[in-house]
Amino acid sequence: RMMLEIASERVADLVPDEAAYAKAYAALPLWRRRKCDAQRFAAGRIRSAAAGVLLGRLCAARGLDFARLEVLEDNFGKPRFETVPDIHFSLSHARDRVMAVVSDRPVGCDVESVRKLTPGLAELCLTAEELARLATLPEGAERQREFCRLWVRKESVVKATGTGFSVDPSSFSVLGPRFPQGLR
Repeated sequence: RMMLEIASERVADLVPDEAAYAKAYAALPLWRRRKCDAQRFAAGRIRSAAAGVLLGRLCAARGLDFARLEVLEDNFGKPRFETVPDIHFSLSHARDRVMAVVSDRPVGCDVESVRKLTPGLAELCLTAEELARLATLPEGAERQREFCRLWVRKESVVKATGTGFSVDPSSFSVLGPRFPQGLR
């Protein structure tokens, strides 16, 4: 039986102000503090810290001391816990949301804000089948939400496989309930 823990929260509920950021930052492991420090803008640093707080909660629920966990990254940047190789995780943050997933199998997650669809973007990253599905929807918000749903699934898949976007997102479909063939 698969172990899967998923958490998503508003950034402001985890790190509501500068004092909370300083406290959260100080409690993060070094690898996560470096991720925060790499963010150019304060909002990015706060989102990164909030994602760390959320991951810390999931780890604590599994009896792991998050502050002591070190992370290694593979050649594509997929992180893994150095001393707990049977626990996998994925993080995502966008605007006012953060998401964390912990599992006993490789996992990926993504959270995005729905925004106006850039002309030509769908054709670059969706399969013919996915484009056909998108074309059945009226222009506007409904189509934008569906594109975002497809995109989130694609990004989650490439995070789970550890390939990142070294794999062309238009080369696999995320329609249907099964993991895309050839990407395991």
